[in-house]
This record gives sequence, C-alpha cells and structure tokens, in this order.
Amino acid sequence: MSIEKVYYELSKGFDDEYYVELASKNVMLVPVLIDFITSEHSFTQKSESLLEKISEKYPLVIYPYFNYIADIIISNNDLSSFCAWKIIANILEVDSLNLWDNIKENYFTALNSENITEFSITCDRAPKIISAKPQNKEEIVKILADTQNRSFSAGGQVSEVCRKIAIEKADSALQQVE
Repeated sequence: MSIEKVYYELSKGFDDEYYVELASKNVMLVPVLIDFITSEHSFTQKSESLLEKISEKYPLVIYPYFNYIADIIISNNDLSSFCAWKIIANILEVDSLNLWDNIKENYFTALNSENITEFSITCDRAPKIISAKPQNKEEIVKILADTQNRSFSAGGQVSEVCRKIAIEKADSALQQVE
C-alpha cells in the first residue's frame, strides 16, 4: 500500500477496527502510521491511537518496527513519546530479540519522572511490562513503592494533587503485580 493509498484510507474516517484489520492484512500501513507520528502529520493523533490498537491485537505486526517506536521515545519528551510507551508495552510479549534491553533504562527514567503525565503513562504500563519482562519486576516495584516520597508536577508546577494521583496510580499498579 502506498503512502497515498494509506492517506486516502485514513481520510475515509472509518472506525478504528477497520484500520486494525487492514494493518493485519497490509503491513505497509504500520510504517506509514509511524512516519505520520514522527513527521507531525495531520494524522499524528489518529496514527498513535491506531498503532496502540494494532499493537494490542496484532503485536507481531508492530514488532518489526520496535526500534522506530523506541526512537520516538528516545528523541522526544512529548505526547507522542508517552503514547509510544503504550505501544511498546503491548509488543513486549513478542520481544524475541530482547529489544527491550535497548530502552529499558529510558523506561525507568520515565517511571522516575516528576512529570505527572509521563509518570502516569509509564506507571499504567508497569503491570504489562512486568508480565512480559518479569526480570524487571524488582526495579519497577521499588520505583513504584517510593512514589509517596516524590514530588510531581503539571505544567512545571509542583502539585500536591499530582502527587496524590501518582500515589493512587502506583498503588493500583502495585496491587496488579503482587
């Protein structure tokens, strides 16, 4: 499928399930969606959402592009990189090449972030990551257990509300993994 055909398909505005199934039949959709994210295309948000859904249902379709998705995480500290963590967590179950090892330190850094959005997304992914990569459980649990001793911010401003949200999220994740 050419870029023009993908763009045309996306412009039709079908429901997400149509595109998820299309990706399972035509793997060219995935690199185009990744390109839309990295080039800040008008379909960036739609592409992020679709890649997340594709990775949930067909992780093997996304796995060959692991490094491209990891590059989104490494090169950015914005919403796109936060969404990329969701995709990575979904495909770790099929990580036969142990590509996770190349970015796990980035995950731990994000999980230690004081930015409530970054922390929340990586915290929410902790149970899935531990399920796929149990050797990282001890370090993830240690970071989550220390959440109550940390400060969190939104928009650069430290906030007690953000701290409470972070503690609730960490407690929920810990309950799921223990």
